[in-house]
Amino acid sequence: MVKIEKSEFKIACKEVLEILNSVKEEDLKKIPKEEIEMLKANADYEYDFSFNPRISLEEQKVSKAAKAIIAKLYIDYIIDEKQRKIINDKINRDIQKLEEEKQEKYKPDKIFKEPENNTIVSNQENLQLEVRKENFFIRVIKKIKSLLLKK
Repeated sequence: MVKIEKSEFKIACKEVLEILNSVKEEDLKKIPKEEIEMLKANADYEYDFSFNPRISLEEQKVSKAAKAIIAKLYIDYIIDEKQRKIINDKINRDIQKLEEEKQEKYKPDKIFKEPENNTIVSNQENLQLEVRKENFFIRVIKKIKSLLLKK
């Protein structure tokens, strides 16, 4: 879920109210009064916004939050059950597609795989390194001796 700031929400409420003024009366009646009252209570009436119903939402400067509120009202209250099912199916397919893309992009075997281009070239042939593992207590004793000898 995306969080929006209070000021953004107030502006979005004002935009939605302006947009709802151009909606058919029969569709407006489908939206519960509590929803409309909530929008009115939270709207920023100092924000100047005018909506032109002859121009699409994309062509007008309508906030993403207002578009989301309009979409939610449209899906929840205005369209019929058949249209609602079609839209919800489309949303679910889109979400599933995004999840599959994320899974493909962030596969653990793909993330931790070493790049094929990087090869280590050694200038010295048969480089041998001797690794000694000393007992923990022997290392501690040596460390103490070195500290005492420094003084």
